[in-house]
Amino acid sequence: MHADVDINLAGEILPVSLLRCKHALDALKPRELLSVRTDDRIVAENMAKFIRVRQFKIVHQEKARDVYIFFIAKE
Repeated sequence: MHADVDINLAGEILPVSLLRCKHALDALKPRELLSVRTDDRIVAENMAKFIRVRQFKIVHQEKARDVYIFFIAKE
């Protein structure tokens, strides 16, 4: 899956990871796709909750080895 914007949060912890994601989401234009990668399970769980309460949609989510990947679209 191809994303318009990609951020890698590997090695980052809360709340910095969510703040970086929030800034990327706020800059996202309608119909653009954001890819977010993290290697922290707690960050991934909080990311999913954070995205669901905003005006965004998780289009695809996967785990590859120890990396969680989210593809997020602006609704």
